[in-house]
Amino acid sequence: KKTDDPASAVANNYGNDNSALITRDPRKGAFTFSVNSEYDLLLHIQRALDQSYRSSGSAATMSNIDTAKVIMKSIDDYCFRKQWMFHVGNEKSAVIANFLEGGIDAFVERNQTKKGVQKNKYVCVELGTYCGYSALVLASTLQKALLKYGEDAFDFHIYTTEISSKFLNVATNIIRLSKMEKYVTTILIEDDASLSETLKRHLPEDSDGIDFLLLDHAKNLYLPNLLELESAELIRQHSRVCADNVVFNRLDDYRNHMKKWEKEKVVETSLEEMNLEYSNNLKDGMEMTIYLRDLPNDDEVGWWSRVWKKPEQSAEKNNGDKREFGIFHESPLDV
Repeated sequence: KKTDDPASAVANNYGNDNSALITRDPRKGAFTFSVNSEYDLLLHIQRALDQSYRSSGSAATMSNIDTAKVIMKSIDDYCFRKQWMFHVGNEKSAVIANFLEGGIDAFVERNQTKKGVQKNKYVCVELGTYCGYSALVLASTLQKALLKYGEDAFDFHIYTTEISSKFLNVATNIIRLSKMEKYVTTILIEDDASLSETLKRHLPEDSDGIDFLLLDHAKNLYLPNLLELESAELIRQHSRVCADNVVFNRLDDYRNHMKKWEKEKVVETSLEEMNLEYSNNLKDGMEMTIYLRDLPNDDEVGWWSRVWKKPEQSAEKNNGDKREFGIFHESPLDV
């Protein structure tokens, strides 16, 4: 279901009913955090893979798509049955994959009809790696597209950023277990580093920007980071941007920025409503935006940047137990 009103999105009862799936201890519900749960999850994934390998005969007989599917299902099982965590989860993954598929279809079509030099590499950037779940969603979707169109149709790569070295270590191991490591580059964002400059050092030299951007990091950085990428011309015509948690965290400034561009016919944007990951009664949504043309001149783009005060980084950025999600609860929620 789609809506442009974040207030009504919170009030409406929408999304899948996950009550039958949630069997974890209520004290381990949404926004409760266990020390080293990410490492415990890694062991859980390895056990799930071992069981799958025994069923299929060996690790070599499982494709990277099938392996990633086993990993994502094991993460979902862990979060529904043992400990809530902030992966995108199965419901949101389907929406992200569908939005990405639309971008790939349009990309291939443009290449087929374009004369002269063609851009062959589809560039995905994710802000907020966490344990690598959403990177696997992107990689699996792109791999399926290669099977659909053929490997000569396009190439792709995913660049995923994280501020926590602990999370990045876990994610690197999970991505390696999925056999997707050749398609995914993990990037640790250092203190006071420029996001756009860091990305430019990693993106292909012939890249003309970001084709698909997934925002799922510190919520107070969504808008300033997007503004920086817009100003650096990494976001341009045909870019697709998916921003998670815009309803639960009431990211009205971000959504108003997109509505401003929509009024000027720079983008088309809509809200996809669903539950917060691994919950049954917390309402959330993702803003899905397609840039229809290049941004206006620097003066028009830059005024947001000039008036926006850069938020301070979370003091807990490297302790590995919490991410700046926007709302934290002192007591566990049975959701």
